[in-house]
Formats: sequence, structure tokens, C-alpha cells
Amino acid sequence: RWSPGACWEAPDCELRGHFTGHYLSALAFLAAGRSATHWSTDETVPFDTIAQGDTAKALVEMVVADMEQVQASGVTSPGYVSAFPESVLERQADVAGVWAPYYTLHKVGQGLLDAYTAAGSVRALRVLTALCDHITARVEAIIAAKGSDYWFKHALHYP
Repeated sequence: RWSPGACWEAPDCELRGHFTGHYLSALAFLAAGRSATHWSTDETVPFDTIAQGDTAKALVEMVVADMEQVQASGVTSPGYVSAFPESVLERQADVAGVWAPYYTLHKVGQGLLDAYTAAGSVRALRVLTALCDHITARVEAIIAAKGSDYWFKHALHYP
């Protein structure tokens, strides 16, 4: 249903996927009927039509349902969902020159949180909780194996 993008969302870019988080946040606020301040004029732009909100809510649910389907597919470790494979996180843990995978997962997580808090998507909270559990277990395993100094001084270094 979704096709690969370009630049940071290109299939060969290890930052791919962060747009999904931004997109979910934008849709969630639109679904909630929130206003936004236009960056160039500081004028408030209301998102107040019911049709816009309903469409945005449906898109939130569609994106989150696809993410939940990936989590349930068994193709990844339990709870993991991202536009890049888990091998990117493994290379990050080995300090093998990876570009900011946890930043991308943060963006995805924020979009899921906004989908839950602003748009009321309970499914988004389930997906987020499973993703957080996965990340926590992964980081705890690295710290248990290599120590906290390794994690904080080396594995979080972005070349």
C-alpha cells in the first residue's frame, strides 16, 4: 500500500521512517481539530471541518493498523516496527557507523503517542507500547553484555 520515498525516506537511507512519525503527528492533530500556527506569518490556521478530521482519523488508523500488522507478522522481533531492518540497530550497538536509528524510532514513537493522545487511537498506544518494550529489552541486553559505559560512551555515538 505504501511506496518508498526519496532522500531521507529512500530505501538505502538509514534514516528512513522518521517521516512516518511526523505524518502521524500531523494527522493526529488534524483529527483532533487542533489549530496550527503558520510558520511564515504566525497566523492561526484552524482545522475545523468535520470532514478533514474524519479523514485524518481514518488515515491515522490506516497507518497504525499497517504498523500493527508488521509487528504481528513475525518477520521482525516482537514489538519491532520500523522502515529499516533490525540489523541497523545491531550495527549501531556494534558502533559500526549507523546514522541515528534511535532518533528515527523516537520520531515514530512520538507520532504514535500523538495518534493516541490527540486522535484517540488505542491501537497506536498498543503499537507504541510494544515498540518501547522492544527497544527497552534491546538496550538492556546491550548494557548487560557490554556495560553502561559502552552504551553511553560508544553505542550512542553517531559518526
